[in-house]
Amino acid sequence: LAAAQVKSEADAEEFKKNLDEHKKTAEENAKKSLRRSLILRKIARLEKIVVTGEEMDQQIAVMSSYYGYKPKELRATLEKNGNIDELHFNMLSAKVLQFVADNIKK
Repeated sequence: LAAAQVKSEADAEEFKKNLDEHKKTAEENAKKSLRRSLILRKIARLEKIVVTGEEMDQQIAVMSSYYGYKPKELRATLEKNGNIDELHFNMLSAKVLQFVADNIKK
């Protein structure tokens, strides 16, 4: 947020004036994100929705062709950066949301 809003010294001063408001907004966003994450994980657990290793491999293959890496290189980078868990959660979230959408009228 700060990087997007602060482009000059004047912007920095303006941002500092509203720092408490920015902190409050960031805290509210973090709470919403955590709540959403917990709800999605609970639905996944209750409905036995999982992301398989094969699905992860397929997603990494798609991503690697898009970014011009070999799948093993991309996986290694994701694991090194700690982003493999984020990828897994994003895939799990998508599956849970699709499950909810598919079952909303039932």
